[in-house]
Amino acid sequence: MIKKRLVTSMVMTALAATLAIPGGAFGAKVRTLKADGDVLPFVPAGSVAINENNFPDVNFREYIRDLADADKDGVLDDTELAAVTSISITEEQISSVKGIEFFTELTKLRVSVNELTELDVSKNTKLQDLICFRNYLTELDLSNNPNLIYLSCGYNQFDKLDLSHNPLLEEFYCQANYLEKLDLRNNPNLRKMFCYGNKLKKLDIHSCPIMVDLIKTGTKMQDENDGYVYSSYSKKSTKAHLNIEENIPICLELQKPETVTGLSATSAGKNKVKLSWSAVEDADGYLVYAQKDGKYGYVGMTTKGTAFTDTKALDYDYNYYWVFAYVQENGKMYPGGCEKYVYAKGVCLAVTGLKASSVTGGVKLTWTGSSGAQGYLVYGIHPGASYGYIGMTTKGTTFTDKNASKTDWNFYWVFPYHKYGDKMIVGGTPKYVYGKAK
Repeated sequence: MIKKRLVTSMVMTALAATLAIPGGAFGAKVRTLKADGDVLPFVPAGSVAINENNFPDVNFREYIRDLADADKDGVLDDTELAAVTSISITEEQISSVKGIEFFTELTKLRVSVNELTELDVSKNTKLQDLICFRNYLTELDLSNNPNLIYLSCGYNQFDKLDLSHNPLLEEFYCQANYLEKLDLRNNPNLRKMFCYGNKLKKLDIHSCPIMVDLIKTGTKMQDENDGYVYSSYSKKSTKAHLNIEENIPICLELQKPETVTGLSATSAGKNKVKLSWSAVEDADGYLVYAQKDGKYGYVGMTTKGTAFTDTKALDYDYNYYWVFAYVQENGKMYPGGCEKYVYAKGVCLAVTGLKASSVTGGVKLTWTGSSGAQGYLVYGIHPGASYGYIGMTTKGTTFTDKNASKTDWNFYWVFPYHKYGDKMIVGGTPKYVYGKAK
């Protein structure tokens, strides 16, 4: 009898572990009963449980519970999630707002004066106002927030900020960060900006017509805030305002990029010349021009660094090159200058691994081949003789000098070559090697 009761008890416990009971008066939501008697929220598809996994910060979690959980069941359904268009929680020592990604209807987010080290608003594509000043943020990705109108992110730790995906931005406050430059070319509606207390070398606002008009016709005064002395430009008629240090140049017209310097050209193989140069600040890319066979024209461009390889370079004559940095705006390119031209031929690269070894009756040379080479020329100096032609090979990467001296050193150079019509186009050579015959 005792054994039968024990089995029955075990079966009932197992059933209780998965037993569903009504959560409301009419069973509108369902809850799950665990074996220990605790009742956990049942989370339908598309709903979000208010728990530590979804909302790790306890203060933020409780705020969301009070704000969004209308029926107090610990679960946010589609209706409750969609109802949240504004979140405002400041000075609450919050270290994480993970969970905001569930609120896709959010248009205003205010999380200032907290302890945030990261902020992901990539899922909040309808966001219009973002206020996150006085935190510990080092980066902020706004590429999925095209509707952003108001951004206040001062007193953080940003050293860069990309606003190229926020064309509707009107007010921008980024004071007291570590920003070295601001690209405002895609922010034509900007009318208010505080940017003092950064590391800006200049401020280019030529693509912000309201701001340009502000500088030209607005009222200028000096002001002070939190220890920063700055120039304040104001124009009440258009509600425009700019705060920036007095010594920061303000560019009201398009600034062409600086002249390219440090340009060099080297042979990079058959019909190839590699160009390299020093980077130009704020350049969007570089245009490459060349003169070949007396004709000057466009060769190519790059937006991915400070190097370019011309794969159609002349091999039988010199190619002359110029490189110009450019900035791009409204579909047009505006190039700067080039300090000087450089030149090179597109010939085979020098062989590598050249070695000389003593063999019976001569000196044997070996090397690693050069791409595109059709053969190799061997030049050298025998004792008591002048530098000159020793021999050639088209059958590999070895050559034996059978006229080498046994008593004194013989010196050798090896050049790759390829044919252009009847011409032999000779490439470079590495450092000489030397040896004696056995």
